[in-house]
Amino acid sequence: MVGGLIGRGSILRLNMPENGERRLDWPLLREAFGVVSGKSAPTDKGPLADVLVRPEQVHRGTDGIPMRVVSSVFEGERFALELALPDGQRLKAYSNAAIAEGALAPFVVSGGWRL
Repeated sequence: MVGGLIGRGSILRLNMPENGERRLDWPLLREAFGVVSGKSAPTDKGPLADVLVRPEQVHRGTDGIPMRVVSSVFEGERFALELALPDGQRLKAYSNAAIAEGALAPFVVSGGWRL
């Protein structure tokens, strides 16, 4: 079962170029999220693909895309965040500092895997 493989990761549906690599990096993911040169832009580069993103691959960064914090729960040594992308899809992240629910903050997705 796929759920057992992803653990706490999130599966996103993103437009991805056909026949691309399975391992994805931030520049390619940034474009798939519809952000080009720091501005939101519709993307239709390829068919929709399932992309696995682990919480460890999501972190705050000034060159990130704006995501809304849906929830922030302290887990002992870190905060577990649930984030909403501009298109409404959700993903998880970890933070060493609290971020208020409802806050809009830039996050970078440093990597992911095409399923």
